[in-house]
Amino acid sequence: MRWVLLKPFLHRWLLPAALPPALALPALHLAFPAAAPAGLWLTLATGLAALGLASSHLVQQRRQLRLLRQQQAYLSSIIDNAGEAFITIDIRGRISLFNHAAERMFGYAAAELQNQPVAVLMPEPYHSRHEHYLAAYLRRGGPPAERFEVHAQGLRKNGDIFPLHLSTSEFQANGQRQFVGVIVDNSEQQRMEMALRAGEQRYRSVVDALDEGVLIHDGAGRVLACNPSAARILGTPQAELEGRDVATLWQDGTLEDGTPFAPERQSGRLRLARDGVVLAVHRGGARIWLKLASVPLQQKGPDRDCTALIFNDITRMREADEQVRLLLRGIESMSTGILIADARDRQLSTVFVNDGLCRISGYDKEEIRRRGLRFWSDDGNDAATLARLDHAIANAVPVSALLCNQRKDGSRFWNNLALTPIFDHHGLLTHFVAEQHDISAQVEASESVRSNEQSWREALESTGMGVFEYDVQSGAMQLSPGWLAQLGYLPEAVNGSASQWNALIHPDDMASRNQGLRALLADQAPFVETRYRVRKRNGLYCWVLNKSAVIERDAAGQPRRVRGTLSDISLQKEAEAFLVDQQARLSQLVAERTNDLERALHEAHSADRLKDEFIANMSHEIRTPMNAIIGFADLALHTGLDEQQRDYLQKVHEAARSLLGIINDILDFSKYRSGRFTLDVHPFRLDDICRQTLSLIEPLAEQKRLQLRADWPSGFHGAFLGDALRLKQVLTNLLSNAVKFTENGYVGLEAGFLEDAEQAVVCRFIIRDSGIGMDQETQVNLFNQFMQADASTTRRFGGTGLGLAISRQLVEAMRGVIRVESQVGQGSVFTIDLPLPRAEEQDCPPPQLAVGDISLRGRRVLLVEDNAFNREYARELLSEAGADIDEAADGQQALDAAAGRDYDLVLMDMQMPVMDGLEATRRIRALPGRQRLPIVAMTASARSEDRRQALDAGMDDYLSKPIDLDAFWQTLARWCPPAEAATVAPAADAPDDDGLSLAALTQFDTAGALDRMRDNRERYGRMLRHFAEHWQREGAALETCLGRQDWGTLLRHAHTLKGGARTVGAESLADAASLLEQACERPGAPEAAELQQEVQRRLRLALRQIGQAVGLPAGERAID
Repeated sequence: MRWVLLKPFLHRWLLPAALPPALALPALHLAFPAAAPAGLWLTLATGLAALGLASSHLVQQRRQLRLLRQQQAYLSSIIDNAGEAFITIDIRGRISLFNHAAERMFGYAAAELQNQPVAVLMPEPYHSRHEHYLAAYLRRGGPPAERFEVHAQGLRKNGDIFPLHLSTSEFQANGQRQFVGVIVDNSEQQRMEMALRAGEQRYRSVVDALDEGVLIHDGAGRVLACNPSAARILGTPQAELEGRDVATLWQDGTLEDGTPFAPERQSGRLRLARDGVVLAVHRGGARIWLKLASVPLQQKGPDRDCTALIFNDITRMREADEQVRLLLRGIESMSTGILIADARDRQLSTVFVNDGLCRISGYDKEEIRRRGLRFWSDDGNDAATLARLDHAIANAVPVSALLCNQRKDGSRFWNNLALTPIFDHHGLLTHFVAEQHDISAQVEASESVRSNEQSWREALESTGMGVFEYDVQSGAMQLSPGWLAQLGYLPEAVNGSASQWNALIHPDDMASRNQGLRALLADQAPFVETRYRVRKRNGLYCWVLNKSAVIERDAAGQPRRVRGTLSDISLQKEAEAFLVDQQARLSQLVAERTNDLERALHEAHSADRLKDEFIANMSHEIRTPMNAIIGFADLALHTGLDEQQRDYLQKVHEAARSLLGIINDILDFSKYRSGRFTLDVHPFRLDDICRQTLSLIEPLAEQKRLQLRADWPSGFHGAFLGDALRLKQVLTNLLSNAVKFTENGYVGLEAGFLEDAEQAVVCRFIIRDSGIGMDQETQVNLFNQFMQADASTTRRFGGTGLGLAISRQLVEAMRGVIRVESQVGQGSVFTIDLPLPRAEEQDCPPPQLAVGDISLRGRRVLLVEDNAFNREYARELLSEAGADIDEAADGQQALDAAAGRDYDLVLMDMQMPVMDGLEATRRIRALPGRQRLPIVAMTASARSEDRRQALDAGMDDYLSKPIDLDAFWQTLARWCPPAEAATVAPAADAPDDDGLSLAALTQFDTAGALDRMRDNRERYGRMLRHFAEHWQREGAALETCLGRQDWGTLLRHAHTLKGGARTVGAESLADAASLLEQACERPGAPEAAELQQEVQRRLRLALRQIGQAVGLPAGERAID
C-alpha cells in the first residue's frame, strides 16, 4: 500500500494512494489415482495440511482488507468534513474527488462534477489556458513536483468569481499519475486586506494633510517616512529626507535658552533629550523656530523601535508674539490713556489699562478696572455730551467728546475721549477701545487764544483791516463791523450769509476766488491768498487781499470753520501797474542794448576770424622772406668768413630758423581758428609714424646727449585710418618739447593698444622725459593758447606757447584725448588716447619711393598737359624712370592718341583748351578696351569738389600740382607696376657750383621746391629756366585776354600759371594766380582787372629773380 502526505496551510494529511490487490491463492492441482496407494493418504494429509495453511492465510488477508476499508472510510470522512476544499484530477484534467467543502465553495454537487474537466471551476483566462498548462507540465518529464502554491480565481456555479489559494501535489494511484488540490477561499482575507489598506491610506492622507511636520525614524535615527509638511518646513524634498540621519537635521539647532539641541545616542539608539522649542536652520539658510515633540511607536517587525517626531514652524507665531509684545510696550509707553472694555459684559468690565491712563488720572490699574468704561464724571459735563456717549455705546458706533474729569487727588482735567467699537470676524461686537488724551494745557491755551483773538481783532480793525469767520457747513459768515463801515455798509446789510458777501465780488474775479477757497478746503495748502475786487456802497470797486486758513475741523477731519483777514490793496495795485509799465520800458531798453552788444560781439568775432583768415591766407607771404633769410645765411656760411663773421651769421641762421618755427605755429593756429583746417584721412601704418618721428627727434637728442627710448608691441605695424601727418606733427611737437626741457637723462616714446577690437582700436601714445617738470598750476593752463611751461620773465626755452594748444586741437579733432602728469624736478608724462578705425593693409601707401626705386622701362605713358613748362617737368621725371612718352596738349589730342594706341598709364590735366580733361576722360572710357586704362588727374586746384569731379568722370587717381615727388612715384608704382626690375639709377644731385644762385630767389619757397625735387638743384634750375622762357612768351596774354573779356582763356592761363608757379616755389605768384582764377569763374567780376595787374607785377618780379638765379641775359628777364 502507498501513502501520500499533503501539507496545505497548517494541516498535514496522510492519504492512501490505492488499496492493495486481492490476495491470489496458488492453484492446487491434486490428482488422485484409482487406487490410492499407501502414500496417498500421506499425500492427502499433506495436501490437507497445506489447504489448512492456505485457509488460515486467507482469513488473515480478509481481516487486513476489512481493516483497510475501515481506515479508508475514516479518511474519506475526514476529507469530506474538512474545512478546505479537496479536489483530485487525473492527467486529463478530469475530476475524481470533490469533497463537501468544495461543494460549498463552488456550489456544485460532487456527482455533477464527477469525471468533468476541472476547468469548469476556472474563469477566464484560466479556463481556456488550463489544458495547455497541464499538457506542458506532463511533457516536462522528470520527477513529480512535491508541491506548489498559487493565488488565483475560482468560478462558482452561479457565475461569481472569487479569489482563492491553491496548493497542489502529484501522486500515483493504481499506477496512474493523479493531482490533488487543496483550495482556500480568500474572499474574506482580501476584504480584510483592502480594508486595512484603505484605513492605512486614510491615516496617511490625514498625516499628509497636517500642517505639522511628521518624521518617523527607527532606533538608529534613520528616517523611514515623512509627510509633505516636514519637507516644506525643513526646505528639503521628501526623497532626500527619507533615509537620512535625523540628527543631521538639527546639527545647528539651539534651544530657547541658547544651549545646543542635539539628540542623544545610547547603545546605537537615538533619543531626544526632551521636547520643546528649537531654533533650527532651514535648507535655504534662514533660521526658523520649531516646536518639537517625539512620540514612541509600538509596531511589529524589525523596525518596531520607532519614533515619530512631530513639529511645526512657529517662526511667524513668535514674530507675531514679539510684535504683540512690542505693540503692548508701545501702548504702555504712550502718553495717551488706553482702556479696553469687554462689550459682551453688561457691566463693560475693563480688560486692559495702559500706564498712560494711570499717569493721566492718578489711579492705579486695579482702581481703574473697578471704575469700568464709564470713567468720566457727570459733574462738569453737559447732559447732551453724556447722552451722546451713552447712545454710541448702546448702538456700537464711534464717538468723540470733550469731557471734564477728576483725578484721584481731586483736581480736574480736560479729556478728549475717542471711543471705538471692536467687532470680530463675524461682525459681532466684542470690545470698546477708549483713547483718552489729557488736553488741559490745550484748553487753557485755547481760552488764552480766544482772549488774544479778541484783542488782535480789535487791533486789526484799528489798522483798517477786516476780519471774517466762515462756517463751511452752514454757510454763515461774520465780518467785522469796522471793515463793512469802510465799504459803506451797515453790519445788518451784509453779515449773516456768505452769499451776501459773494454778491459784492466782481463777476470776473469769482473764478479765481473760488479756486483758492477750494484749494484751502481740499487741504492743498495750509492757507491761501486771493485778490479780487469788491463793490462799495457808492458803486465803485476796490481791490481786496483775502488771507484765509482753516481753524477748526470736525471729527472726520473735514474743515468746519475758516477765518481770515481782508485789506484794501487798491493803492498797491496802482503801484504794481506803474511798476509793470516801467518794467516793460526797461525790458525794451535792455533788449535794445543786448542787440547792440550782440552786434558788437558778432563784429568782434568777424574781425577776429578775418584776422585769422588773413594770416592763414598770407602764410606764404610770411614764410617766403624767412626762407630768403635762411637761404642767404646758409650761402654766406659757405663763403670765406672770419671767425666773428661766421659766429654772427650762425646766430642769424639759427634765429631765423627759430622764427620760422614760431611763424609756422602761428599760421597753423590761425588756420585752425579760421575754419580752414581739415583732416586728411587715409590708411597708414602706426609703426612707420613712430619711426619717422623718432628719426626727426634723434639728432636733437644726440646734440644734448640724451638717451632716446622707444617701445611699442610687435603687432603695432597694422594698417589704420587717420591723418598720419597731423599725428606725426603732434608726436614731434611733444618729443621736441621733451628734448627742449630735459638737460640730462632720457626722452622716450611708448605706444600700444588701450582697446583692441576687430573694427577699431584705441591707441595710446606716452611721451616721457626726465626734465624739469612742472607744478599743478602750470599743468591746468598748459594746453591754453600762448601758455608756456616756463612763463617767467627769465625763461630759458623760448617758443610761442602755441605748440601744445595746436596739439590739443589736433588730437581733439581726431576724437582723441591728451593729458599731462608732472612734478617739479621729476619730469613729465604726456598721454594721448586716440581712436583709430582699422584699414586694409594693401590700402596703405608704400614706403617713399625715389626715381631709382621704380622702373617704367617697357611702359608707355600718355602725358596730357597744355602747359609746356609743366609738360617738360613731367616728361623729365618719366624719362628718368625709363618710360616711353607720348605727349598731348589738349583733351582732343589725348582722345585721338588713346584711340590709336595702347597705353599703360595716362596723366591727364583737368583744365585745357579745345577739350578739358574731364570730357576727354569720359570719351576715352567710351572707347573699346579703354575701360580699365589707368587715368590719373593732375591739377593745381586743391578743392575737394575738383577731386570728386575727377573721380566721377572716370579717373582713377588724383595728383596735385605742384608735383610732390613722393606722391608722384607712389602713384606711378600703384597704377603702373614696373615691367622690368628697377634698374634706373637716380639722377645725381648737381654740385653746388651748378650756376644756380638760390639767394636771388627771395620771393620763392626754394626749400619746398627742392624738397619736392629731392634736392636736385640741376633739375630745379632747368624748371626755373623753362618757367621763365614760357611766361616771357605767354605773360602778355593775360592782359590781352582781359582786354578782350575772354574769361575762359584768361581762366586757363591763370590756372596754368598757378600750377607752374607752385612747382618752382613762387608761392606768392601762385596765390595771386589762384585768386585771379576764382574771379574768372565769375565773368565780369569787378576785381578781375586789379587781380590781373597784381599777377603781372608778381610775375615780372619772379622772372627777374629767376634771371638772376640761373644767369639769364638781362634782355630775357622782362615780359614782352
